[in-house]
Amino acid sequence: MIVFKSFGNVFVARDAKNIPPLVLSSSTMIIGGATLYLFSLPFEGFHPAIKPLEYYASLAWLSFLSATAISIWFTLLKRPEVKVSDLNFWKFLIPVMGAILAFIILPEEKISAVAVAGMSIIAISLIMLNILKRRQLKNPAP
Repeated sequence: MIVFKSFGNVFVARDAKNIPPLVLSSSTMIIGGATLYLFSLPFEGFHPAIKPLEYYASLAWLSFLSATAISIWFTLLKRPEVKVSDLNFWKFLIPVMGAILAFIILPEEKISAVAVAGMSIIAISLIMLNILKRRQLKNPAP
C-alpha cells in the first residue's frame, strides 16, 4: 500500500492538472487494499461469515476516514507551492496521534516517559522545520 501511495504522491505532484485527487486516492486505495488482501489469503485463509453490526460500522467509519484523509492529502499535493518532501514530514504526526488516541481511549494503555519524549521530539522537529521554511521564504538566499 505504501508503494502505491508513494507513486500516487509523485503523480499528483507531477501531473497536478491531469489527475483528479479523488480518482487517484480511490484507485490507490483499491489497488493497495486488493494487494494486501491477496497477500493475506495464504496466511489467514478465507473465512466467509456474517459479522456483527459493530464490525461493519467500524469498517465504514475507518474507510471513510482513510478516504477523506487521502483525498485531502492529494488535494494539498496538487498545489504548486507544496513539495512532496515537505508534506511527507507531516506523516510523522500519524503515530503521535495514534498514541494519544490510545492513551485516551484504551484503559490499559499507560503514558510512559519514553513515549512523551518521543512525541515531544517529533513535535519540536516539525515546529523547527516550519520555522526554518518560513524564514527561507521571507529571506531567500541570493
